[in-house]
Amino acid sequence: MSNPDGIQRRSLVWSVIGLSLGLGTAAQAQSAGQMLEELAKAAAAKRAGLPTALPSLDDDLLMAASGNEGEAGIRAALLQGAGAAVGRLGKADGFWGDTRVRIPLPEPLSTLQKRLSPLRLSVPLDNFQLRLNRSAESMMPKAGAIFVDTIRGLTIEDVMKVLRGGDTAGTELLKAKSYDGLVALMTPPMAEAVQSSGAGAALDRIQSRYGPEIQRLGGWGSLKNYSGAPITLPAPPPAEAPAAVAPPPTAKTAAAKTKAGATKTKATTASAVPVPPPPPPPPPAVVLDNPLKNQLIGFAVDRALDGMFVYIGEEERGIRRDPARRGTDLLKRVFGSL
Repeated sequence: MSNPDGIQRRSLVWSVIGLSLGLGTAAQAQSAGQMLEELAKAAAAKRAGLPTALPSLDDDLLMAASGNEGEAGIRAALLQGAGAAVGRLGKADGFWGDTRVRIPLPEPLSTLQKRLSPLRLSVPLDNFQLRLNRSAESMMPKAGAIFVDTIRGLTIEDVMKVLRGGDTAGTELLKAKSYDGLVALMTPPMAEAVQSSGAGAALDRIQSRYGPEIQRLGGWGSLKNYSGAPITLPAPPPAEAPAAVAPPPTAKTAAAKTKAGATKTKATTASAVPVPPPPPPPPPAVVLDNPLKNQLIGFAVDRALDGMFVYIGEEERGIRRDPARRGTDLLKRVFGSL
């Protein structure tokens, strides 16, 4: 009898293998992205003390895909690091509760916040910062597919650089290859999160309340490197069409149904057939065209990604230095020989 868990696990493994060989279909790419998100969720559950079994990639199958133990080990290490980082940060207080990666306010708000805090007047700014961090936490799982796509594209030259590089050589390579794609992928969901968290409205209130002080401190110069171009949010799902309602039965139909000894009723008339209503029009796309808010969103995405790579680097450093962090025989062989 086959083991369903084992079948599912091997199905995920073969999805990653297809991607590694450049043979993956769109369905396989989706499965690989989902695999990384599931890994992140399992890691978060484990840290929360919930019963879970972290999925792991089969060493032999990774070896078959790569044809090179070093390449297979680098792929496995980067997947492990990415999954751990996404799981760690993609939960409540993932950013906010961690001073190492907590997203600060852009200048001059950060300076203003520090000046007002001893006077207990910084509450609006504190709440605004909290909303920014909550926005980052909610959009972290979206990074999975980009990481898998980047990791599958590693070349032999890339692998040799990582194997011969420093403690975070793999993380630095992953960042260099995936950063632009991550920014493009994560800007719309970050914008959506900023909107839904209330951070956008909070910025309006802050601009109104502290506008003169912001200008006195130099204006929004810290955001000048981020694009203020319009951002198109993902279209909301279309509204469901109302169900067709059949009209009440006619007198002829009711009489036919109650006629004693009747075996069949063919009294349904054309008027009893429900007519479905026309489908509702698709919802319009939402475009954010406030340059200052869009620059703020770019700032938040940039800082969120920086925080994510902090923990990917920490995981890679741990795998290289601490044998206990090498969860599979493949990682033990590859990194134990360095």
